[in-house]
Amino acid sequence: MQRSPAHVMLLHTNALNAAALAEVVQSFLDRGWTFVAPKAAFSDPPYGLQPNVLPAGESIVWALGRLNGATDLRYPGEDSTYEEPILRALGLVQNDRGG
Repeated sequence: MQRSPAHVMLLHTNALNAAALAEVVQSFLDRGWTFVAPKAAFSDPPYGLQPNVLPAGESIVWALGRLNGATDLRYPGEDSTYEEPILRALGLVQNDRGG
């Protein structure tokens, strides 16, 4: 049976993340997620794999999906092409670039 691996959330130290962190954590908890220490997460077997797929640099989950023939992977995984329309619909992007 397939399962979801332990996920790792990368957080950069900045004011935006500091301001939103409690709400983000609570959102995950409300959805039934649990948190584990990084050592436990990285001991999950997928993190020991080194899939030989291109393009490289996305998450291990993305790379394993690509290796296993997934066709609905977006690349790059994080890009304004995907995120900006959602942020605009939520009223979180108010100005065009440069203004």
